[in-house]
Amino acid sequence: MNKLINFSEHAEERMDFRNIDKEIVIQIIYHPDQKIPDCDNNNREICQSLIKDNNGKFKLIRIVIEETKNEILVISVYLTSKIKKYWRE
Repeated sequence: MNKLINFSEHAEERMDFRNIDKEIVIQIIYHPDQKIPDCDNNNREICQSLIKDNNGKFKLIRIVIEETKNEILVISVYLTSKIKKYWRE
């Protein structure tokens, strides 16, 4: 059973500003290409996946989450073209 996903106000604002669809974020949280620890905060993880933008270029969508027993809280969401910087082999 999938955990409930809640979005922080900051995440909602960032998704709206960056025109990132909530359904894509939810799908990536449940099925990320990679899930890595957040180096800046031990309580957080980053779910990330490669997607194509509207111009057909690959971007990395990164979703910062805090997971508890009952829920997943989305802290922030962003797209980056710096795939090599963040992708783990």
